[in-house]
Amino acid sequence: MYLKLRSRQLGRILASIGPLRCIFLVLLCATLFYLLPQIENPWILPACGVLLIGFYHTQRKDREFLALQIKKFRRLLAIEYLLVTTPFTLAGILTRNYLSVGVICLAAMLFPLYRPIKTRIPKIPLPGFYTGDLLYRRMFRRQILPYLILLFLALMGGIHGNIRIGKACLMIWGILEGTAFLELPQLTELALYRDFKTFQKRLLAGMVWNVVLTSIPLAALILCFSPEWKQAGFILTVSMSTILYLCNLATARFFHSTTVTLWIYGLVLPLPLFFFSCFIPLILIPFLLFQAGICLMAKTKFSKLWN
Repeated sequence: MYLKLRSRQLGRILASIGPLRCIFLVLLCATLFYLLPQIENPWILPACGVLLIGFYHTQRKDREFLALQIKKFRRLLAIEYLLVTTPFTLAGILTRNYLSVGVICLAAMLFPLYRPIKTRIPKIPLPGFYTGDLLYRRMFRRQILPYLILLFLALMGGIHGNIRIGKACLMIWGILEGTAFLELPQLTELALYRDFKTFQKRLLAGMVWNVVLTSIPLAALILCFSPEWKQAGFILTVSMSTILYLCNLATARFFHSTTVTLWIYGLVLPLPLFFFSCFIPLILIPFLLFQAGICLMAKTKFSKLWN
């Protein structure tokens, strides 16, 4: 009964995504399934499988419901986690990496016994951030611990002569910043602005201010251990890519009706553009044109809100 309910939920999600996006996702999953057995490092597969199970287990909200309706609900959770990680277990079997299969199966059986700890986000005053950008402030409060970890890793990488760790941390922080705009908005938020031009001005000003403010510590660590012009150029490129990435998500989220489609959009379109533009600055040009197209579509679609 539970699996039947899950299949119906999946059907509704696929129907909301649309046939073309479903075909793209199927092709993407087939490509990933083809690439998984090609991985040489034996610990990549179990790490990905365990992280997937852990994220799914900590984010689910139906534990209390299942405990009331099903006697041995933990066994059901273990079966579900095994089904979710099927691509990783099959890849482990094909590559004869039976240790990774055992680790994934063990994680699927142990995670249902673990009850996620509910933590409250402390209200940390953030006086330096752009006034009015509440989404970014809330994101920073949620990601304060990963941010401090990234600073520590960048510092350790610089001390040991590996500046690439700091550069990777700067890019990872750009991706984490994007989580601030992966939630569905209310169209009434646009009505708070005088017109679409005012909305874009406030949006761009907030992105530039917040991105520069939070990137300064990481950039300082990179330049402190490697004071070269190419490092400064990389920091500038990543900052510009991050600003475009955040502006794109903040504008495009008004087009989506479900959180799933918004996450799929973020993973498929702006995230690859952000990643490649960090290494190839010329990709910033098509990224900027893509953002201009999104803004034009938003201005056309929501023009009635200001009339």
